Amino acid sequence: MIGSQVYKFSGAFYIKAIVIGVVAWVLLNLLFGNSPLGGQYYIPFILIIYLLVQLSYQVDVRKDAIHIKRFGMGGKVSYENLQKVSQENGTLGLYADDGRQYNIPVSRFSKEDQKKISEQLDQLWSENPKDAVKAEEESESGIPDHIMKAEAKRWISQLLDSGMSKKEVFDQLKGRGVKDSKLAFMIASMPDEILCMLHEGKNNILVGIYAIMSALVIWSFYVSADSDLRLTVLFIQGTISALFIWGFFSFKLLAYNAYIFLGLIGLPREAIATFSANDIPGMVGIAFAMAMIVYVWFVRSRLYPDAGLLGVKKDKSGQYQFSD
Repeated sequence: MIGSQVYKFSGAFYIKAIVIGVVAWVLLNLLFGNSPLGGQYYIPFILIIYLLVQLSYQVDVRKDAIHIKRFGMGGKVSYENLQKVSQENGTLGLYADDGRQYNIPVSRFSKEDQKKISEQLDQLWSENPKDAVKAEEESESGIPDHIMKAEAKRWISQLLDSGMSKKEVFDQLKGRGVKDSKLAFMIASMPDEILCMLHEGKNNILVGIYAIMSALVIWSFYVSADSDLRLTVLFIQGTISALFIWGFFSFKLLAYNAYIFLGLIGLPREAIATFSANDIPGMVGIAFAMAMIVYVWFVRSRLYPDAGLLGVKKDKSGQYQFSD
Protein backbone atom coordinates (compact mmCIF):
# COMPACT_ATOMS: atom_id res chain seq x y z
CA MET A 1 0.00 0.00 0.00
CA ILE A 2 1.48 3.31 -1.08
CA GLY A 3 0.49 6.38 0.86
CA SER A 4 0.44 9.98 -0.23
CA GLN A 5 3.78 11.37 -1.38
CA VAL A 6 4.16 15.07 -2.21
CA TYR A 7 6.82 16.38 -4.60
CA LYS A 8 7.75 20.04 -4.95
CA PHE A 9 10.35 22.13 -6.73
CA SER A 10 13.76 21.67 -5.15
CA GLY A 11 15.36 24.32 -2.96
CA ALA A 12 18.38 24.32 -5.30
CA PHE A 13 16.18 25.56 -8.13
CA TYR A 14 14.96 28.55 -6.11
CA ILE A 15 18.49 29.34 -4.95
CA LYS A 16 19.68 29.40 -8.57
CA ALA A 17 16.77 31.65 -9.54
CA ILE A 18 17.51 34.10 -6.73
CA VAL A 19 21.22 34.18 -7.59
CA ILE A 20 20.40 34.90 -11.24
CA GLY A 21 18.04 37.69 -10.14
CA VAL A 22 20.62 39.31 -7.86
CA VAL A 23 23.32 39.15 -10.55
CA ALA A 24 20.96 40.75 -13.09
CA TRP A 25 20.06 43.46 -10.53
CA VAL A 26 23.71 44.29 -9.88
CA LEU A 27 24.60 44.35 -13.58
CA LEU A 28 21.71 46.68 -14.43
CA ASN A 29 22.69 49.03 -11.64
CA LEU A 30 26.30 49.12 -12.76
CA LEU A 31 25.17 49.59 -16.37
CA PHE A 32 23.16 52.69 -15.47
CA GLY A 33 25.72 54.13 -13.05
CA ASN A 34 24.01 53.23 -9.74
CA SER A 35 25.51 51.55 -6.74
CA PRO A 36 25.57 47.72 -7.12
CA LEU A 37 22.58 47.11 -4.83
CA GLY A 38 20.82 50.44 -5.34
CA GLY A 39 18.65 51.76 -8.11
CA GLN A 40 15.10 50.82 -8.94
CA TYR A 41 15.67 47.46 -10.57
CA TYR A 42 13.82 45.02 -8.37
CA ILE A 43 14.56 42.03 -10.55
CA PRO A 44 15.02 39.51 -7.69
CA PHE A 45 11.64 40.36 -6.22
CA ILE A 46 9.88 40.22 -9.60
CA LEU A 47 11.65 36.98 -10.48
CA ILE A 48 10.64 35.30 -7.24
CA ILE A 49 7.00 36.38 -7.61
CA TYR A 50 7.01 35.11 -11.19
CA LEU A 51 8.35 31.75 -10.11
CA LEU A 52 5.83 31.41 -7.31
CA VAL A 53 2.91 32.39 -9.52
CA GLN A 54 3.79 30.74 -12.81
CA LEU A 55 6.24 27.91 -12.24
CA SER A 56 5.68 26.31 -8.85
CA TYR A 57 4.08 22.88 -9.00
CA GLN A 58 3.17 20.46 -6.24
CA VAL A 59 2.48 16.87 -7.24
CA ASP A 60 0.77 14.57 -4.74
CA VAL A 61 0.87 10.94 -5.89
CA ARG A 62 -1.83 8.96 -4.09
CA LYS A 63 -3.23 5.47 -4.37
CA ASP A 64 -6.27 6.51 -6.39
CA ALA A 65 -5.09 9.53 -8.35
CA ILE A 66 -2.42 12.16 -8.98
CA HIS A 67 -3.27 15.51 -7.36
CA ILE A 68 -1.65 18.57 -8.92
CA LYS A 69 -1.51 22.03 -7.38
CA ARG A 70 -0.22 25.24 -8.92
CA PHE A 71 -0.53 28.61 -7.18
CA GLY A 72 -3.49 27.55 -5.06
CA MET A 73 -5.35 25.96 -7.98
CA GLY A 74 -5.41 22.24 -8.35
CA GLY A 75 -6.56 19.33 -10.42
CA LYS A 76 -6.88 15.61 -10.00
CA VAL A 77 -6.26 12.90 -12.56
CA SER A 78 -7.49 9.47 -11.50
CA TYR A 79 -5.72 6.46 -12.94
CA GLU A 80 -9.01 5.29 -14.51
CA ASN A 81 -9.15 8.49 -16.56
CA LEU A 82 -5.45 8.68 -17.37
CA GLN A 83 -5.03 8.21 -21.10
CA LYS A 84 -1.31 8.73 -21.52
CA VAL A 85 1.84 9.56 -19.58
CA SER A 86 5.04 10.82 -21.16
CA GLN A 87 8.28 11.97 -19.58
CA GLU A 88 10.76 13.61 -21.92
CA ASN A 89 12.94 16.72 -22.00
CA GLY A 90 12.46 17.15 -18.24
CA THR A 91 8.65 17.34 -18.49
CA LEU A 92 6.09 14.91 -17.10
CA GLY A 93 3.01 14.97 -19.33
CA LEU A 94 -0.31 13.69 -17.94
CA TYR A 95 -3.22 13.35 -20.36
CA ALA A 96 -6.76 12.62 -19.17
CA ASP A 97 -9.43 11.15 -21.42
CA ASP A 98 -11.64 14.23 -20.87
CA GLY A 99 -9.12 16.43 -22.69
CA ARG A 100 -7.29 17.85 -19.67
CA GLN A 101 -3.52 18.03 -19.99
CA TYR A 102 -0.79 18.77 -17.43
CA ASN A 103 2.83 19.36 -18.38
CA ILE A 104 4.84 19.33 -15.16
CA PRO A 105 8.50 20.46 -15.28
CA VAL A 106 9.93 17.64 -13.16
CA SER A 107 13.44 18.75 -14.12
CA ARG A 108 13.02 21.40 -11.40
CA PHE A 109 12.49 18.70 -8.79
CA SER A 110 15.50 17.18 -7.09
CA LYS A 111 17.16 14.23 -8.80
CA GLU A 112 16.01 11.99 -5.96
CA ASP A 113 12.39 13.12 -6.31
CA GLN A 114 12.47 12.64 -10.07
CA LYS A 115 13.55 9.05 -9.53
CA LYS A 116 11.00 8.48 -6.76
CA ILE A 117 8.03 9.80 -8.71
CA SER A 118 8.90 7.63 -11.69
CA GLU A 119 9.29 4.51 -9.52
CA GLN A 120 6.11 5.27 -7.60
CA LEU A 121 4.00 5.66 -10.72
CA ASP A 122 5.41 2.43 -12.15
CA GLN A 123 4.60 0.60 -8.91
CA LEU A 124 1.06 1.94 -8.74
CA TRP A 125 0.30 0.91 -12.29
CA SER A 126 1.77 -2.56 -11.78
CA GLU A 127 -0.45 -3.02 -8.70
CA ASN A 128 -3.51 -1.86 -10.65
CA PRO A 129 -3.33 -3.46 -14.08
CA LYS A 130 -6.93 -2.50 -14.85
CA ASP A 131 -6.10 1.13 -14.13
CA ALA A 132 -2.85 1.12 -16.05
CA VAL A 133 -2.14 3.86 -18.50
CA LYS A 134 -3.54 3.02 -21.90
CA ALA A 135 -0.99 2.57 -24.64
CA GLU A 136 -0.73 5.39 -27.10
CA GLU A 137 -2.96 4.67 -30.03
CA GLU A 138 -2.60 6.04 -33.47
CA SER A 139 -5.36 7.00 -35.84
CA GLU A 140 -5.53 5.78 -39.42
CA SER A 141 -3.65 8.90 -40.44
CA GLY A 142 -0.71 7.93 -38.21
CA ILE A 143 -1.21 10.91 -35.90
CA PRO A 144 -1.04 9.98 -32.18
CA ASP A 145 -4.22 10.51 -30.16
CA HIS A 146 -2.30 12.82 -27.83
CA ILE A 147 0.35 15.24 -29.02
CA MET A 148 2.26 18.04 -27.33
CA LYS A 149 2.74 21.56 -28.70
CA ALA A 150 6.10 20.81 -30.33
CA GLU A 151 4.65 17.71 -31.98
CA ALA A 152 1.64 19.71 -33.16
CA LYS A 153 3.90 22.20 -34.96
CA ARG A 154 5.67 19.36 -36.73
CA TRP A 155 2.39 17.76 -37.81
CA ILE A 156 0.96 21.11 -38.97
CA SER A 157 3.97 21.73 -41.18
CA GLN A 158 3.91 18.16 -42.50
CA LEU A 159 0.18 18.15 -43.28
CA LEU A 160 0.26 21.57 -44.93
CA ASP A 161 3.20 20.48 -47.07
CA SER A 162 1.21 17.41 -48.13
CA GLY A 163 -1.41 19.68 -49.70
CA MET A 164 -4.06 19.75 -46.97
CA SER A 165 -5.98 22.97 -46.41
CA LYS A 166 -5.71 24.74 -43.05
CA LYS A 167 -9.28 23.73 -42.20
CA GLU A 168 -8.50 20.08 -42.93
CA VAL A 169 -5.34 20.26 -40.79
CA PHE A 170 -7.34 21.76 -37.92
CA ASP A 171 -9.96 19.01 -38.17
CA GLN A 172 -7.23 16.35 -38.21
CA LEU A 173 -5.40 17.64 -35.13
CA LYS A 174 -8.13 19.02 -32.87
CA GLY A 175 -8.95 17.04 -29.76
CA ARG A 176 -5.49 15.52 -29.53
CA GLY A 177 -4.19 17.32 -26.43
CA VAL A 178 -3.67 20.88 -27.72
CA LYS A 179 -6.42 23.41 -27.01
CA ASP A 180 -8.46 24.35 -30.06
CA SER A 181 -7.61 28.06 -29.68
CA LYS A 182 -3.86 27.34 -29.53
CA LEU A 183 -4.05 24.86 -32.38
CA ALA A 184 -5.97 27.29 -34.59
CA PHE A 185 -3.47 30.08 -33.91
CA MET A 186 -0.53 27.77 -34.60
CA ILE A 187 -2.04 26.91 -37.98
CA ALA A 188 -2.93 30.51 -38.81
CA SER A 189 0.55 31.74 -37.83
CA MET A 190 2.38 29.21 -40.02
CA PRO A 191 4.11 31.14 -42.84
CA ASP A 192 2.70 30.45 -46.29
CA GLU A 193 5.48 30.32 -48.89
CA ILE A 194 3.17 31.45 -51.69
CA LEU A 195 1.88 34.46 -49.74
CA CYS A 196 5.42 35.37 -48.71
CA MET A 197 6.51 35.32 -52.34
CA LEU A 198 3.49 37.31 -53.50
CA HIS A 199 3.94 40.05 -50.92
CA GLU A 200 7.72 40.03 -50.59
CA GLY A 201 7.95 43.44 -52.27
CA LYS A 202 5.57 45.04 -49.76
CA ASN A 203 7.50 43.44 -46.94
CA ASN A 204 10.86 44.65 -48.30
CA ILE A 205 9.48 48.19 -48.39
CA LEU A 206 8.51 47.79 -44.73
CA VAL A 207 11.98 46.50 -43.82
CA GLY A 208 13.65 49.40 -45.63
CA ILE A 209 11.44 52.11 -44.08
CA TYR A 210 11.83 50.65 -40.61
CA ALA A 211 15.63 50.37 -41.01
CA ILE A 212 15.89 54.05 -41.99
CA MET A 213 13.51 55.11 -39.22
CA SER A 214 15.47 53.06 -36.65
CA ALA A 215 18.76 54.61 -37.73
CA LEU A 216 17.32 58.11 -37.28
CA VAL A 217 15.85 57.26 -33.86
CA ILE A 218 19.10 55.70 -32.66
CA TRP A 219 21.08 58.73 -33.81
CA SER A 220 18.63 61.08 -32.10
CA PHE A 221 18.84 59.18 -28.81
CA TYR A 222 22.61 58.91 -29.08
CA VAL A 223 23.07 62.64 -29.59
CA SER A 224 20.67 63.69 -26.84
CA ALA A 225 21.76 61.13 -24.22
CA ASP A 226 24.38 61.81 -21.57
CA SER A 227 27.86 60.74 -22.57
CA ASP A 228 27.89 58.04 -19.86
CA LEU A 229 24.71 56.45 -21.24
CA ARG A 230 25.36 56.70 -24.95
CA LEU A 231 26.73 53.21 -25.35
CA THR A 232 23.90 51.78 -23.25
CA VAL A 233 21.25 53.58 -25.31
CA LEU A 234 22.96 52.52 -28.53
CA PHE A 235 23.05 48.88 -27.42
CA ILE A 236 19.42 48.72 -26.20
CA GLN A 237 17.85 50.60 -29.10
CA GLY A 238 20.08 48.84 -31.63
CA THR A 239 19.13 45.42 -30.26
CA ILE A 240 15.41 46.20 -30.38
CA SER A 241 15.66 47.54 -33.93
CA ALA A 242 17.73 44.55 -35.08
CA LEU A 243 15.15 42.12 -33.66
CA PHE A 244 12.29 43.86 -35.48
CA ILE A 245 14.23 43.99 -38.76
CA TRP A 246 15.05 40.29 -38.47
CA GLY A 247 11.41 39.50 -37.60
CA PHE A 248 10.03 41.43 -40.58
CA PHE A 249 12.65 40.03 -42.94
CA SER A 250 11.86 36.47 -41.76
CA PHE A 251 8.07 37.00 -41.98
CA LYS A 252 7.58 36.34 -38.24
CA LEU A 253 3.99 37.00 -37.16
CA LEU A 254 5.21 37.92 -33.67
CA ALA A 255 7.20 40.84 -35.08
CA TYR A 256 4.17 42.35 -36.82
CA ASN A 257 1.94 41.83 -33.78
CA ALA A 258 4.52 43.29 -31.39
CA TYR A 259 5.03 46.40 -33.54
CA ILE A 260 1.27 47.04 -33.81
CA PHE A 261 0.64 46.34 -30.13
CA LEU A 262 3.48 48.53 -28.85
CA GLY A 263 2.55 51.29 -31.28
CA LEU A 264 -1.08 51.34 -30.19
CA ILE A 265 -0.04 51.50 -26.53
CA GLY A 266 2.45 54.36 -26.85
CA LEU A 267 0.86 56.43 -29.61
CA PRO A 268 -2.10 57.96 -27.68
CA ARG A 269 0.12 59.37 -24.92
CA GLU A 270 2.57 60.82 -27.43
CA ALA A 271 -0.28 62.30 -29.48
CA ILE A 272 -1.84 64.02 -26.46
CA ALA A 273 1.50 65.52 -25.39
CA THR A 274 2.29 66.66 -28.94
CA PHE A 275 -1.06 68.29 -29.67
CA SER A 276 -1.14 69.91 -26.22
CA ALA A 277 2.22 71.56 -26.94
CA ASN A 278 1.13 72.51 -30.48
CA ASP A 279 4.34 70.87 -31.73
CA ILE A 280 4.09 70.86 -35.56
CA PRO A 281 7.16 68.62 -36.19
CA GLY A 282 5.86 66.31 -33.48
CA MET A 283 2.47 66.12 -35.22
CA VAL A 284 4.20 65.11 -38.43
CA GLY A 285 6.02 62.40 -36.50
CA ILE A 286 2.74 61.17 -34.99
CA ALA A 287 1.14 61.02 -38.43
CA PHE A 288 4.11 59.01 -39.75
CA ALA A 289 3.92 56.63 -36.77
CA MET A 290 0.21 56.08 -37.41
CA ALA A 291 0.90 55.45 -41.08
CA MET A 292 3.57 52.88 -40.15
CA ILE A 293 1.16 51.02 -37.86
CA VAL A 294 -1.44 50.93 -40.64
CA TYR A 295 1.13 49.72 -43.18
CA VAL A 296 2.44 47.01 -40.84
CA TRP A 297 -1.15 45.87 -40.29
CA PHE A 298 -1.70 45.88 -44.08
CA VAL A 299 1.37 43.71 -44.75
CA ARG A 300 0.51 41.41 -41.88
CA SER A 301 -3.06 40.94 -43.11
CA ARG A 302 -1.74 39.90 -46.52
CA LEU A 303 0.78 37.43 -45.11
CA TYR A 304 -1.47 36.02 -42.38
CA PRO A 305 -5.09 36.51 -43.49
CA ASP A 306 -6.52 34.21 -40.82
CA ALA A 307 -4.76 35.65 -37.76
CA GLY A 308 -6.23 38.47 -35.72
CA LEU A 309 -4.21 40.52 -33.27
CA LEU A 310 -5.20 38.30 -30.32
CA GLY A 311 -6.29 35.09 -31.99
CA VAL A 312 -7.84 33.52 -35.06
CA LYS A 313 -10.82 34.98 -36.87
CA LYS A 314 -14.18 33.25 -36.41
CA ASP A 315 -17.30 33.14 -38.52
CA LYS A 316 -20.81 34.00 -37.32
CA SER A 317 -21.30 30.50 -35.91
CA GLY A 318 -18.20 30.79 -33.76
CA GLN A 319 -16.11 28.39 -35.84
CA TYR A 320 -12.51 29.20 -36.67
CA GLN A 321 -12.29 30.74 -40.13
CA PHE A 322 -9.45 29.80 -42.47
CA SER A 323 -8.96 31.45 -45.84
CA ASP A 324 -8.44 28.21 -47.75
